[in-house]
Amino acid sequence: MLESQAMGYTYVTAEIANPADMGRWRSLSFLVDTGALLCLVPRPVLESLGIAPQARRGFKLADGSRIERAVGIAAVRVAGQVTGTDVIFGEPDDKPLLGVTALEQIGLAPDPATGELKPLEMLLVGLRGPL
Repeated sequence: MLESQAMGYTYVTAEIANPADMGRWRSLSFLVDTGALLCLVPRPVLESLGIAPQARRGFKLADGSRIERAVGIAAVRVAGQVTGTDVIFGEPDDKPLLGVTALEQIGLAPDPATGELKPLEMLLVGLRGPL
């Protein structure tokens, strides 16, 4: 799962698919980015899997500038665990990012000491007593 850790950056190999066609997965090297809510994948990769934009959203970049990008829904598989999540349509030369939403949905979090993804204790609050 852990591909490499260099200069504080953690990369993992993960797979992405169209939720309507989970028989065809594409493996990519993702930068684990806990500062990003959503995953980002280059548009050509998403289009090759038949993933279509569902909306456009605005995003603030690290330098303070703002951009707008298309967003769609993808299946993401990390360490054998699968989730459906929103994914940003990146530019063709953008590097894939694995955002915190997908990581939390799968139940993983990066260990800051090792850079490895570790199981995250899932919380379910409010299910005791009458509904």
